[in-house]
Amino acid sequence: RPAMGAAEYLQRLCRHGNCSKGVVVCILQLVLQATESGEVALCHGTVHKLILAAFVVAVKLRDDHYRSNADYASIGRVSLAELNHLEVTFLKAIDWDLQMTDKYHEILEVISKRYGVPALQE
Repeated sequence: RPAMGAAEYLQRLCRHGNCSKGVVVCILQLVLQATESGEVALCHGTVHKLILAAFVVAVKLRDDHYRSNADYASIGRVSLAELNHLEVTFLKAIDWDLQMTDKYHEILEVISKRYGVPALQE
């Protein structure tokens, strides 16, 4: 586990991973989906790995251009083998369901309106 908070870790992933703003909202949706499934527990010991796995899935889902898993493993400070395992485990936990729900669009709208981020609007 990195020696930084979850928010700082997410910022690191987004900054060094060069992802679009929509990826952050997608991460929120995916984390909610994974934790609501009962397959993943969100706690102090798992939050960084959960964020990393959701980040990798979200960036591949949302962005046309993305980096290799080796790059994301380096940015996330884990081995490539561990990142690959986290990604597959995460996808299984959400039953490979990558459809963005109404909850995703609600989160997108709230963030866009509240923080005045037109780039988040689809």
